[in-house]
Amino acid sequence: MSKFMTSLGGNAGAFLAGGGMAVALGLGAYLAFGGQEHAPASMSTDGTQTVQSTIQSAEQTDVKQTPEVSETKAPTFDELRREPDGTTIIAGRAEPLSDVQILVDGQQIGSATADSTGGFAAIASLPATGDAQVVSLTAKSGEEMTASVDEIILAPSAVPTPTPTPTPTAVEPDVAEAVQTDTESAETAVTSSIESAEANTQAEQPRVAVLKSDAEGVSLLSPAITSEVALDTIGYSELGEVQLTGRAQPDSARVRVYLNNQSVISLPVGSDGRWKGDLPDVDEGVYTLRVDEVSPAGTVSSRVETPFKRESAQVLAQASANEDGPIKSITVQTGATLWAIARDRYGDGTLYVRVVEANEDAIRNPDLIYPGQVFDLPN
Repeated sequence: MSKFMTSLGGNAGAFLAGGGMAVALGLGAYLAFGGQEHAPASMSTDGTQTVQSTIQSAEQTDVKQTPEVSETKAPTFDELRREPDGTTIIAGRAEPLSDVQILVDGQQIGSATADSTGGFAAIASLPATGDAQVVSLTAKSGEEMTASVDEIILAPSAVPTPTPTPTPTAVEPDVAEAVQTDTESAETAVTSSIESAEANTQAEQPRVAVLKSDAEGVSLLSPAITSEVALDTIGYSELGEVQLTGRAQPDSARVRVYLNNQSVISLPVGSDGRWKGDLPDVDEGVYTLRVDEVSPAGTVSSRVETPFKRESAQVLAQASANEDGPIKSITVQTGATLWAIARDRYGDGTLYVRVVEANEDAIRNPDLIYPGQVFDLPN
């Protein structure tokens, strides 16, 4: 045999290759012509032929294309607008066609149904009280109930104490007779003044700041667009750092913060006109806090200034001592209320927030130059 193979010499490879090609051609012909007659197939009753491999492929495709279960969307606030008489408009988003409940301190005060896009709006009555109120949402879609992550806090300011009316002094009869004419002539004016004072007293209601508490902190919700820099809140983080939030014109480059005319930090202004940031290493004491709005050209376009008392750790601890709810208030300086807001749901402890009342006396001339003022030099 070996001699035979040897005698073939170089022709053996050609022979084997030719034989291999013949086998390949024969197999191809079988698959092309004869294979169709003998391939396994399943016949349905109506005569339709279904190839087994096609079924298996379709089953595998179905498994791969199984859609993932989407997570239910938690309801969120877009806006909460409260009128002085307590009429409140609440708008937001939830799972499409879900039933939305509006809660104040855990008690339902209104409801709405989200439309096909998830938007909803409702009107409710929220009369002002001396205490802060927490507004939250729940949404029911099918059998699943989802609570909002964000909360709205209605934080009232102190109502000015009315000046007591002096008690009239009794007069002798003869004196009263002598002044009777003057009294009658002035009676109409006095009555009118009393009615006006009573009307003013009834109209005097606490201003309510609408705060939004979310994962990023606490800030004013949908404040009015401002034409100059505004300081909205002064707060303290869980670690005691001073936190500021406010607004500026959207085309502003940044705001620069000063304490006692010393530059502390420069904060960027977002595209929505909001700014926020922490003041590092502020010791306990009373300061003059100033915020300058800086234009893209580097000039000061507006500024606001206010007294600021950096509270001690003891005062902050007092604000949350014996806390029996998500928010508690204490008075920290004349006319100011510090709100202690529990934020466990965000992984925080307690934030302390003071709402800065808008005051025309706080606005300062942007053209004035202060000691220690920082200037941006043009390139």
